[in-house]
Amino acid sequence: MVEVLMAITVVVLVLTAIVSGVSFSVKNTRVSKERAEAVRRAQEAIEWIRSERNADGFKTVYDAIAADGNHVDYCLASLPTGASGLEGLVGGHCGTSDQIDAGNLTREMHVDLSPGLIEVAVQVSWNEGSTTQVSTLRTQIKDWE
Repeated sequence: MVEVLMAITVVVLVLTAIVSGVSFSVKNTRVSKERAEAVRRAQEAIEWIRSERNADGFKTVYDAIAADGNHVDYCLASLPTGASGLEGLVGGHCGTSDQIDAGNLTREMHVDLSPGLIEVAVQVSWNEGSTTQVSTLRTQIKDWE
């Protein structure tokens, strides 16, 4: 009888360990997917602001941002389109309903201006349980014309 109880205990412990390991693995896979998507969305915004500089010129981009101030935050739930997407930007932080594609990601762009230089930090955040996760990419856009 004792041997049977010991065998059952060992089996239960092994099964618990396996279930725990699988659960941990699934969570890590989900977090990795969300982090990869966040980096992709941040890179998308960096490429967009660079394409605006390439299309319109440094001075046009600089002046459009400077109209909002030297240190500006923009919510980028979607990237502006059109001839000059910068004109459609409105300064300010994202609200609770400003997720990308109605998902779990929120994207903000912080811009600092100094003579001949635009410093950009794109922050993509998402909720993982009760914790807010953040992925940030930075770049500098220089007046090389």
